[in-house]
Amino acid sequence: MERIRHLQSRYAIISNRKIIFQVIAIFFSLFIILSLTGATCNISGGTIQDLLGTGDPTKLTTDVKSMRESITQAVWNVTYWLIAAATSIGTMYFMINGFFYMTSFGDKEKIEKAKKGMLWSIIGVLILLTCIVVAKYVFNDVLELQGKFKITPK
Repeated sequence: MERIRHLQSRYAIISNRKIIFQVIAIFFSLFIILSLTGATCNISGGTIQDLLGTGDPTKLTTDVKSMRESITQAVWNVTYWLIAAATSIGTMYFMINGFFYMTSFGDKEKIEKAKKGMLWSIIGVLILLTCIVVAKYVFNDVLELQGKFKITPK
């Protein structure tokens, strides 16, 4: 009976550690996402770039060409930030599975599950990084916007 209580308390400690680790990982990934989505200010040029990347925080652009470019830039920025958020989530899952691997205590089933989780998170992150290259190709070459303006993530 004493052995069962000891194992239950040990399982509760491990379970609490998993929850604490997940909360910390989510907390830090939110800082990464928030730091990527903020507006940037170019003091020397006197321009403020908003989240959509139009460079016009007042949104008073009336030129059709610049509106088309700003819409394309907005779609690119949303695509880029979705890929960046998914990549940070994939990295977080890699860290969580690494933690599960370290705390498996020699259980072969848990070790294999953690290894598979790490492998699939690496594959997912590589696919997402490839998506950035494909998206740049689509926005710059297929839409024939190469010479008109350069799309870069903000």
